[in-house]
Amino acid sequence: MRYIQDHWSGHRSLFWSFWINLVLLRFIILYFDQFTHPPFLEKSLLAIVLSAGYFIVFNVLVFGWQIRGLIKASDRYVSEYGSQITAMASHFGIIICLLFTGFAIHDAYQSLFVEDRANRANRLSWSHSLLGEYTITVIGNDLHLEGDFRVGVTETLAKELDMHPGIDRIILSSNGGRVVEGRGLAHLFKNRKLNTLVIKECKSACTTAFIGGKRRFLGPEGKLGFHQFSLDGVYHNPYVDPQSEQKIDLDFYASQGMNEAFLKDVFQASHQEMWFPEPRDLVDAGVVHRILTEIEVSQ
Repeated sequence: MRYIQDHWSGHRSLFWSFWINLVLLRFIILYFDQFTHPPFLEKSLLAIVLSAGYFIVFNVLVFGWQIRGLIKASDRYVSEYGSQITAMASHFGIIICLLFTGFAIHDAYQSLFVEDRANRANRLSWSHSLLGEYTITVIGNDLHLEGDFRVGVTETLAKELDMHPGIDRIILSSNGGRVVEGRGLAHLFKNRKLNTLVIKECKSACTTAFIGGKRRFLGPEGKLGFHQFSLDGVYHNPYVDPQSEQKIDLDFYASQGMNEAFLKDVFQASHQEMWFPEPRDLVDAGVVHRILTEIEVSQ
């Protein structure tokens, strides 16, 4: 507390107030800021709360303490030595730190909010050009989801489930699509304790959705395809690291019972390739609970 009070009152040297209490401390704060939001945390309410809390504590309270103490130290330096240039240089340092802090806040906002909103706003301009259509069909207690995972598919499917509370099995057939939608579907299936089934092929982001199932099944001809993430798109997104994003999915897969040996191979195939494990290997790895017969599929 004495140290905090001394800086607040400007009793520290101008050198110490500037290089240690402002520059070094601000560098440390801005470095650790990135760990409170994506890609280090999955987009969630927790990430928003952590980022907001970090902002209030370190970019409002602590930063205010840093600035006030430096200004006080500058004023004392001028009164003792009469040098205005040194004091002005320290004030210029405050402006630079404000700019870097502003950039960090902007990055946090982008990663937490803007991308998904921009996706929806630009749905016609780029989602339509990159991905095909999808269809949702309800037959008895089964919901069939076919086609690419476009922006909004999770929200649409959730509404469909609300209208048909008797659904207990999701049948997937997709080449993949948006990673965030694959995750959204996976958590939707997990939270609602829905079973998943693949009769044809389920690839890329579709496999993530499939693994969210409470009980996971393959038809006799069913296939699951895995490969690495990519940043294909009209707009470059500098806030997403594919390696970090893959780690998020690997952690989710592990939580769903997939064994460690299989997880090491999940993202080995490049984005231009596709790895289709043998059905028996999928069962042994905990990805699939059982391979159904034709009769069981149709029931």
